[in-house]
Amino acid sequence: MHKVLFRCNVSTTFEFFGGKMKLVTRYSLAVALMAVSVALAASPGTALASSNSHQTTISPAVGPVIDVYEIVNKTSSSGTVHYSDRLTYCQVGTSGSSCSITSQQSATRSISVDLGWSRSGVAAGLSISSATTVSLAVTCASPSLLAGQIFAAYPTGTTFNYRIHHYGTYVNSVYSPYLTAFNPDGGIYCRVE
Repeated sequence: MHKVLFRCNVSTTFEFFGGKMKLVTRYSLAVALMAVSVALAASPGTALASSNSHQTTISPAVGPVIDVYEIVNKTSSSGTVHYSDRLTYCQVGTSGSSCSITSQQSATRSISVDLGWSRSGVAAGLSISSATTVSLAVTCASPSLLAGQIFAAYPTGTTFNYRIHHYGTYVNSVYSPYLTAFNPDGGIYCRVE
C-alpha cells in the first residue's frame, strides 16, 4: 500500500500607491491517496495491467464420450450343419464299394461384422469365442456308394442371425442389415453326395 502526499504553495506580490505591498497567500494542500495493492505472480519489473482490463477464459464442460455397439434382433439355431465348410471327403471308383473318413480337421467359426465393429466385439456380443477355427476329429464310414460318389463331412454348431446397432455422442443411431455367424460345437455330419 502506497501513501502519496502533494503540497502546493502559492505566493503573489502587488504594488500599491507607489509603495510595495506584499501579499502572500499560502495554501497547503495535503492529499492522501490510497493505492490498491496488487499481488503479482509475474517477476519483479512486470508492468501492472489496467484495473479496467479483465480477461476470462471459460472452458466448456466436457462430458463422457459415448460410442456404443450392441447386438440386436438376435436369433439362434443349434445343431445346424455348416454346408459351406466341407471338412473332408472320400470317394469310391466302383459301385457297391464304401469308404471311411478318419482325420483331424479344423472347422471355421464365421462371424459377420459391419459398421466398424470388430470381430472380437461381435463375438463378445454373441457370447462366443472370436477364434477363427475349432479343431475336431472326423470319423465317418459311408454306406455302399455308386462309382464316382463321394462321402463328405461337415461341422455342426449354432447359427446366429442378428443386426448391429451403433450409436453415440458423435454418431447417429444406425443399424446394420441382418448378419450371420456360425459357431462350431465340435460335432460332424457326414453325407453322400
